[in-house]
Amino acid sequence: MSIFHRVLDRIADWRWTGRKVNLRFVAEYRTACFALPIINGMLAEDEDGETYRAALTDWRRAERPPLALYHGTSSFCRIDGPRQWVKDWSFPLGGLILSPGVTAHLNPFEANGAPRADAAGDRGRHPSMGP
Repeated sequence: MSIFHRVLDRIADWRWTGRKVNLRFVAEYRTACFALPIINGMLAEDEDGETYRAALTDWRRAERPPLALYHGTSSFCRIDGPRQWVKDWSFPLGGLILSPGVTAHLNPFEANGAPRADAAGDRGRHPSMGP
């Protein structure tokens, strides 16, 4: 979409606030059963819908959907998915650590060890890791 069309779209959205758009998509039945409630939640015009939309911002910044995000006071760590299975072990595709002056790209083995190191007592621990 050209910049001209985007500007016109923004102006139209500002002028006609009640404007609605029809969305159509094709999906497998099983996938649609899981996706439809999430899509309806994202499209809701309330605090819950805004929270759903805000949760997806990190997904748009990464090449692949992140499995885990760790935000520290001066650093950031992202573990990239999906997980790949090797015999009985699952490994993430990799990861990224950003800190002032340092950028580290993690291979699958290093990225797999990151949550275990985090569970050992790091204060920036992800809430989904449990006790």
